[in-house]
Amino acid sequence: MGSGGRVVALLLDLFAAGFLVLCGVFANKGHSWAFIVGIVVFALDGLVFLLAQQWIGVAFHAYVLFVLFRGFSACRKLRG
Repeated sequence: MGSGGRVVALLLDLFAAGFLVLCGVFANKGHSWAFIVGIVVFALDGLVFLLAQQWIGVAFHAYVLFVLFRGFSACRKLRG
């Protein structure tokens, strides 16, 4: 890929990380939609690991999705 490909990959990684951080900020403020968006995006990312058969990555994504779902459930309970 060369150095140009590395720069593009770095920018995409930073964008993805920033997006998930932004979802976290809104989730911390009690917006349940942020949990749902974060779960969907993180699940799609986990599919890449599943297709590549990277089982440690799949296990990590499964655990984080479990925790995100618990956070979503707790957010709904607090909201009423």
